[in-house]
Amino acid sequence: MPDGTAPGLYLVIQPSGAKSFALRFRRPDGKPAKLTLGTYYSSAIEPKDDPVLGAPLTLAMARQLAAVIQRERKRGVDVVAERKSDKGRKNREIEERAANTFGTAARKFCADHKPKRNHRLRHWRYTARVLGLDYPLNGDGKPSVIPGGLADTWADKPLADIDDHDVHVAVREARDRGIPGLNRRNKHKSEARGRSMHSALNLLFTWALDERFDRRLKNNPCRLVSRPGQAVSRDRVLTEA
Repeated sequence: MPDGTAPGLYLVIQPSGAKSFALRFRRPDGKPAKLTLGTYYSSAIEPKDDPVLGAPLTLAMARQLAAVIQRERKRGVDVVAERKSDKGRKNREIEERAANTFGTAARKFCADHKPKRNHRLRHWRYTARVLGLDYPLNGDGKPSVIPGGLADTWADKPLADIDDHDVHVAVREARDRGIPGLNRRNKHKSEARGRSMHSALNLLFTWALDERFDRRLKNNPCRLVSRPGQAVSRDRVLTEA
């Protein structure tokens, strides 16, 4: 159904009854084109938001959006090409965020730092466990995700979104309550556990910056978090027994 006010604006009614607004026009090369503006907003309450492509629209909002697009066309802008470019950029951003998560970074970091000498595997496996990944004793094969560990709770969290507050909380939790996902041997506060967590995360973020793992990652958040101090050495005295 063509609109009598806005040139090129149509209300499209599908056989299913679904309604949407579309704008028909010609591209700069003269080829006809159709751009779907959004679905029909059927509520009696007028939305307070400005009209946006892809959002539900009232007739007044559709006319307003159509007028904006027509002005762009008069300036020589290829609206269809711009729309495809915006969608492609948003899709790439979504794919990048999905690929640059903490879970993916932890796996790649551990794989890159696997030692060639067997006597160093123990320390490497412990670092991986602090990050939430459990490798076989020989270091071969894919790691399993430790339930409740960082690779589990931060699995889908983009690495660039982890700030110094997140690191601070993770270090404090490891010091006060134990490393997430691992059984703690000491029920009291342990500076050693906090240092292990801080060290593992610091190594991970240093590697990510060196490898340009995520272009949005600019700084190492661990540098803004104090590393727990060395544990006070205890006097161990044997009894006569």
